Amino acid sequence: YFDAVLRAEHTQELVVTKHPVQVGPAVIDHAYLQPARVVLEVAISDAMDSFVAGQYSSASSKSVSAYQTFKQVQASRIPIVLATRLQTYQNMVLIDVRGTEDNRTLRGFRGALYFEQIISASVSTTTVSVRP
Repeated sequence: YFDAVLRAEHTQELVVTKHPVQVGPAVIDHAYLQPARVVLEVAISDAMDSFVAGQYSSASSKSVSAYQTFKQVQASRIPIVLATRLQTYQNMVLIDVRGTEDNRTLRGFRGALYFEQIISASVSTTTVSVRP
């Protein structure tokens, strides 16, 4: 949980394949979805208690603890569920953590968290011969 979500940017891009031919326009034979991406611009204030008891309490301040927690989530590489107002995303990984330090963030954290969806495939095997 964050004290404030200042901006949430959702991206879902469709890629259309194009194959050039000698004469005429490129041939388009199919399209596929890129993994979903979400950018959250968040703020965490040291001036108020956390929404969840004990959350962001491992460092000298709530904002420093939050930044360290984001870095730990990123380093763990474990997919998470990301719930926003518009959609709930499965299998999201935190690919980039950006924190801003300036005169407005002396007693808090303001930064951007970049998430990308992992799309997994299932693989099956088929026996084509009785011989090994």
